[in-house]
Order: sequence, then structure tokens, then C-alpha cells
Amino acid sequence: MALDPRLAAAALVLIILAMVFVFVKMLRILCNNDEENTCLSYEGSKNEMQQFHGHGRLVRANGDIYVGGFDKGKFHGEGEYTFQSGGSFKGMFKNGMYHGHGIETYPDGSKYTGDFVGSKREGLGSITYADGTIYMGLFLGGKLHGVGLMCFNDGMRFVGEFSKGMRHGLGIYRHESGKRMVGIWESGNRVTVGSQLPLDAPTALHRFMELSAEELTDPATLSALVMPPRAPEAALSQDALLPRNVSSEQGKEKAARKRRTKA
Repeated sequence: MALDPRLAAAALVLIILAMVFVFVKMLRILCNNDEENTCLSYEGSKNEMQQFHGHGRLVRANGDIYVGGFDKGKFHGEGEYTFQSGGSFKGMFKNGMYHGHGIETYPDGSKYTGDFVGSKREGLGSITYADGTIYMGLFLGGKLHGVGLMCFNDGMRFVGEFSKGMRHGLGIYRHESGKRMVGIWESGNRVTVGSQLPLDAPTALHRFMELSAEELTDPATLSALVMPPRAPEAALSQDALLPRNVSSEQGKEKAARKRRTKA
């Protein structure tokens, strides 16, 4: 009796799917059971459990490449990850995620340099967007949060408070020509306009108001407003960058938690 062609085709499809499944599982076993991105090849050291451990080079099946440290099969320590799409990350890893200082570039040409926690921008950092706009200051959960500086291509400068990626709180616009505007923003929308800062405004805003026209065009001077040195003897502490509703003691506790997280 002749086999039904439709049954034969269905059986062939099932056999092919089973072979693909077995092949993928084998790759995952060879690559430390990475369930998200299987690897194509690995060169480097391993531990007694045959996990990637130490220094190595991993090439994923999707074309991504990682070169750097491993700990029990996960990216750990200093390393560089290059995406097939064109972006890259170079810096510190912890348990497979960006953690610590690093530099991340994106396919559109944007570039971030600064701190990461759990693969998200968090802490002090600066980002240059594809259109040339630059932000320097604090990040939280991957978003602009705290006091930061934005430099625009038209010569305008803004220093102010951000929350969840939007202008929120006090802010100052100054132009290289000398024009200035003080205002209050709520969720990205300006609600008031003025010319004077309240005395309890963050230190960075007061210093920004005092800059000369020449200093407004000096990258180092602008950076010093919101990117204090990392050394303990830094002249401008991160407390100066906190929103006004955060007390000095809260700021110290937050900094202590951040140091413990990075330890």
C-alpha cells in the first residue's frame, strides 16, 4: 500500500524540527546552557565544571562577539561586547550584566560614558546623542535623574533638575550670547519663568548662573559643574547634584549604598 504523500511530508517536517531542536540544545550545552543567545564558538579557559571561567573569546550565533573575563559561565570583570548590529560596550561586567564604569556606543552614533548598575545607566555619566546634543550628570534606572547639563548645537546650555528622563524642578537656560531664563518644569513642561534662583537651589545651578560668556563655551568648565572628580577630595560632591527634596544625610546614605553596590 502506497504511503500518503501528505503523511510523508508531515513526517519529514517533524524529523527536521527534531534535528533542529537537538542541534540547538547541543549548542546550549556547549555554551553553558545560555538560554537567550547560543554561541557559535568559544576560545579560552574553563573551570573544572567546564564552564567558561577566566579570560576568553565568545562568538554568538547571531554574530555578536565578547572578549573578556568570565566567572562560572557569565561575563564578569573587564570585557568588550560587540553587537553585530553595530553597537558595542567596553567596561566592567558583573554576573553577565554591565556593572561599574563603561562606554556604550549605539548603531545611530550615540555614545554613553559613565556608570552602570544591572546593565542600566546609573550614577554619573555623559551621553552624546546622534544629533550632537550632549547631556552630562546623573542617571537612575537608565534615565536622566538628578541635576544635569545639556548642551545644544545652537549654543544654548541648560542646567537643571531631571526626574525619570524629563526636566522636573528648577532649571536655567543660558545662551552663549548672554541671554538667560530661570524656570520651573513639571514632567517636561515649563510652568513658571523667572530671572532669580532661590537660595536653596542645588549648588550646580548657582555656579552655572555665575559663569562668564567664555566659560559657557569651555567643555571642561561645564563638565565640572555636574561631573565631579571621582577622588574623595572632589571639590563638588554628589550632594550638590541631588534634587532639593533630598537632604544631605539622605545623600550620604545614597552614596554609601552606591559604594556598597559597586564593592
